[in-house]
Amino acid sequence: MSRLDLTRVLVATCVFALLAPADGAQAATDDDRLRSCVSRLTSGLRNGMTEDDYPLQAKEDGRGGTVRLQFAVDHRGALGRQTLVGSSGDGSLDDAALQAARRLFPPAASAPPECRLGYSFTATLAVVFKVTIVPAE
Repeated sequence: MSRLDLTRVLVATCVFALLAPADGAQAATDDDRLRSCVSRLTSGLRNGMTEDDYPLQAKEDGRGGTVRLQFAVDHRGALGRQTLVGSSGDGSLDDAALQAARRLFPPAASAPPECRLGYSFTATLAVVFKVTIVPAE
């Protein structure tokens, strides 16, 4: 018997601030705020995605992979469109990750409060699809 182990969001990587703060103390504060934002986006994907987000045929075939999505947030705190920046090598997984991200964080919607930083930035998140075989009991 197989059981799906959908690791919905594995890790957040690469946060790029487009406007860097001038002094070191402010930089540390902004780094903390960026980490908080990325953590919020990551938990939103992790908690919002379900097994239904895993394409059925890919799941049945045991196909998995890691999809990297880029989230953009503008200086007003509005979400931009999520884009694919790293393919899993499986178009159905790439499409599923993008659809889930856009469902959970619609473009032009207000970003979570943690992400309203007063400057534009992007964050890249990894969505990992994985099927694990669990022995029948």
